[in-house]
Amino acid sequence: MEMQTALGFCKEIQKKAKRTDLQKNARNSYGQEIVQINQATRGWINYYAFGSMKTAMTEIDAHLRARLRIIIWKQWKVPKKRQWGLQKLGIGKDLARLTAYCGDQYYWVATKICVVRAISKDVFTGEE
Repeated sequence: MEMQTALGFCKEIQKKAKRTDLQKNARNSYGQEIVQINQATRGWINYYAFGSMKTAMTEIDAHLRARLRIIIWKQWKVPKKRQWGLQKLGIGKDLARLTAYCGDQYYWVATKICVVRAISKDVFTGEE
């Protein structure tokens, strides 16, 4: 029973993330988006009040990181800027160029190893 509720929780959080401004152009600053996501996630955690939520939170974490990578990718807008951004984050010139010119398949690009390594957890937490 708890696993079904956890899966429902994951789906609800994903719907909530889609309903926020994450899907549209970022009208808010990046920091405001993070605050908004944190508030929604804490609210859902308190609402469901699970004892063990590790699997649910792992899925939600992966989904939200992918969405944040998409926001960053969309902010770079043109392939030249995307290549520059990837190189600035430590990706080699050739791989950055190949990834930057993949087109506008946002979720596909945001889940590729090159982008995941460049825009890692350290970038999101500000440790880099």
